Amino acid sequence: MTATQANAPLPSVAQAYSRQYDYVVSGARENVKSLEICLKPASLNDLGLVHQWMNYPHVAEFWQQAWPEEKIAGYLEQQINSYHNVMIVSVNQVPVAYTELYPVIDDPLSKRCDHSAEDWGWHLLVGPPEFVGCGLTAAVGHAIVSYLLEHTIADEIFCEPDYANQRMIRFVSRLAHQDRGLIQLGEKCARLMVCRREDFETLSLPILTYTPVAGVEDDYIKEQL
Repeated sequence: MTATQANAPLPSVAQAYSRQYDYVVSGARENVKSLEICLKPASLNDLGLVHQWMNYPHVAEFWQQAWPEEKIAGYLEQQINSYHNVMIVSVNQVPVAYTELYPVIDDPLSKRCDHSAEDWGWHLLVGPPEFVGCGLTAAVGHAIVSYLLEHTIADEIFCEPDYANQRMIRFVSRLAHQDRGLIQLGEKCARLMVCRREDFETLSLPILTYTPVAGVEDDYIKEQL
């Protein structure tokens, strides 16, 4: 396979890609329910959402892009028109996350680690604060990695969170990503986390437990309760 074939744009998932996951509500474990995770290509129509998410403190801490909407618009347009595949992730049709998928060979990461021409990487931000740590984010990450492995011939999937972002490092560790040490990416000292296809394919994702945040009504879950 040539580099061009390996790194061709991933297919549109606007209608084609979704996954179902089982979950239970904390305190009612006998009642198993179902979540649908969907990925769709981002567009400038998502600007308001991305701008809002980038300005949440838990996102801005590591993305460092708590910018005015005009500057976020330029960034989003640049990413959409670049080698990245930029996606909005929804849970039960409610947007909750933004992800950038990229062929490692085309990214600055390629100069900092061993990789093959077919390997892909991903960045993720979870927007709504009430979704962070509620117990369902594992389904979002699992769906993203599943999508990459189903639509490419990558042997390995790369993620490079800031070394201080312990939440993200623990998160991808539970998705079969292994720690390959620290690398320097521009001004960011990153922890290189790599998932091998065979490890992910044997990963057994348990039934998720949803723990609602007190006083918050979650649009992506309320119709299921």
